[in-house]
Amino acid sequence: MRRYLQLVLEILRSVNSVSSFTHAIKIIFKKTWRVFKFRFALATFLRPHRSKIQSYKFRLRAHYNPLVSIIVPNYNHEKYLSERLDSIYRQTYTNYEVILLDDNSSDNSLKILKKYQTSHAGNTKLYPNLVNSGSGYRQWAQGINRSRGELIWIAESDDLAEDNFLEVMVQNFKNRAVALAFCNTKFFTDAPSNPTWDLRSYWNGRTELSTHSNWQITDSEFLAAGMSEENLIPNVSGVLFRRNRLLDSQPEWLNFRFAGDWLFYVTALQGSLVSYDSRVTNFYRSHSESVISLNRYSKDFQNELSNIRSSIKEIQKKIRILVVLPGLVLGGAEIFAFRLAKSLSKYGYIVTLLNSGIVESQESQLYDDESYIPILEPSNQALFFPEFAMQYDILHTHHGSVDFMVSTLNSGKVPQVVSLHGMYELMSAASVARSEKLFKINAPIFTYLVEKNLESFSPGFLKSNKFIRVMNFIPQELVSQKDTWRESQTISAVVISRAIEGKGWLEAVSATEQAREQYGIDARLSLIGSGPISSNFRHISNHAWLSVSGVTEKPMAELIRHDVYLFLSTYSGESMPLILLECLASKVPIIFVASPSTDNLLSDDEGSLGVRIELRESNNISHHAAEALNRFHHMNAEEIKNLVDRGYKKFASHFSESVVINSYLDIYDSLAPNPFQTKGQETGFRKL
Repeated sequence: MRRYLQLVLEILRSVNSVSSFTHAIKIIFKKTWRVFKFRFALATFLRPHRSKIQSYKFRLRAHYNPLVSIIVPNYNHEKYLSERLDSIYRQTYTNYEVILLDDNSSDNSLKILKKYQTSHAGNTKLYPNLVNSGSGYRQWAQGINRSRGELIWIAESDDLAEDNFLEVMVQNFKNRAVALAFCNTKFFTDAPSNPTWDLRSYWNGRTELSTHSNWQITDSEFLAAGMSEENLIPNVSGVLFRRNRLLDSQPEWLNFRFAGDWLFYVTALQGSLVSYDSRVTNFYRSHSESVISLNRYSKDFQNELSNIRSSIKEIQKKIRILVVLPGLVLGGAEIFAFRLAKSLSKYGYIVTLLNSGIVESQESQLYDDESYIPILEPSNQALFFPEFAMQYDILHTHHGSVDFMVSTLNSGKVPQVVSLHGMYELMSAASVARSEKLFKINAPIFTYLVEKNLESFSPGFLKSNKFIRVMNFIPQELVSQKDTWRESQTISAVVISRAIEGKGWLEAVSATEQAREQYGIDARLSLIGSGPISSNFRHISNHAWLSVSGVTEKPMAELIRHDVYLFLSTYSGESMPLILLECLASKVPIIFVASPSTDNLLSDDEGSLGVRIELRESNNISHHAAEALNRFHHMNAEEIKNLVDRGYKKFASHFSESVVINSYLDIYDSLAPNPFQTKGQETGFRKL
């Protein structure tokens, strides 16, 4: 408060006329109102949330050593360049690449950059522009597009950093939910040892966030703390951020000249945590030639700030969806939920994944996808969830135990969508009844895949709740297709699934062996997955036709390497297996056991979309599957092509991304206001 009084006295001392007094009063009122506004926001929203958020512990990744891409955009900074580059190559964190950019400088900058590129050729690349881009932010975009790192540091060519900047800042990203971290900044003109300003001075009157302690808060809290009105991050050189598809899919920040960095940060942070680290310092060189210094008080600059505030307000209006998973595993429901989150983010919704920890997570690269969806992993859900969930418009769950946990902790405060993937068919009647009782209080909307997903619920519950059928889908960017069939007499079959009882592993091995012995077919089998049954086959040495390998994160790439997929599953939890959709999408033939679910999925007006096994004579699946392999062996390439072309046609019309996502968007819009709709008129952006 003392600083505010000193500021008021300084303004009043400058008064020398009636008009200047009037102007001074306006300035005082404006600054006083700003202080009051932020104090009120912090008192009513930020403080209680922030204090609680800070008390939570998160599960952190161990041995985290990601590649960092250091982008150095330069234009006519010859006199600062060597000092800057030396501060980069002195970094104690060594897993980095350096991308040097020059925007057609008229001084000797390019000569200096070439010298450093030559002396650090192992990890440095230089990209000079032949024509000036006219925008520093376009230089940022160029560097990001050329980078390979999981984390990115835009190190402006006239700034400096402490030698351990990266070593300290990288640690913040052990928390998968952190999208952006920044540190304390000191402003200097002559030398970093003689700063003229610091972050605390810069924040004076803008926010009451702490500069002397470390903290992590949500994007919503950061905006409420002042980021929606002022850019609280004064310099990009003090920022480390994740590679993020949002920056590509929402490129509005590129349209600005002076303050695009502000919108850049807000865009990158959607649905995630922002981390402040006080342990290191960034040094921001303030000089009269900078674009900001030359234009700070211009009308264009002020108009740009106003436009950015409007853009941030539009971001704040977006529907926020929290997708809750049992664990970071490679089950069908979890993979579907992750793909759904990515698609929703791509088309303008703010999405966060919450790992409940109910199921132990697996080592996987799937959830580290470069498009980046923030993943929260709090150590204590019961303490964390009720406060955090209130920042979202919709909760979406995909697993029976998670459905129950979220409903219990949420208590109907936030609308919930429950997707049924076959879990309830495996639950006891008592467990289903317990869930029904809780769901009656919360009244979620249920989505289901096939009719059997509803059989476990009581008639009264089905009648009194809303159930909507929505298909599974395969994102179009994952689709790769087989284009040749039956090039040899050898049949290469594959099974990709969890290696558990009922998933068809044992039957596939027996069927392949019988096809070889009874029909003389040169049949080969690949089993891909993990689980208790897989260990039964790993040490078999006398079967050259059998191979067993662990979990794959690219099943479609494996599919197109084989001639046919063997779906011999009798697992009661099967509803609409993603692997079958992947077969249809990749035009891989399928041999499958008939059931109401598979017949519905794998048929069209002309008949079956695969080689169908009907178990009439006995339950000996292996015997019938061997006979089906023989039938497939006698099909010619044209017959197979007709089969898979029909299968792909059904995939495109029923299970494509656009068809399924639009169904979910309709559900979300019925629960929360449509962020892309004004006065009842569709803008055309929401629909895919």
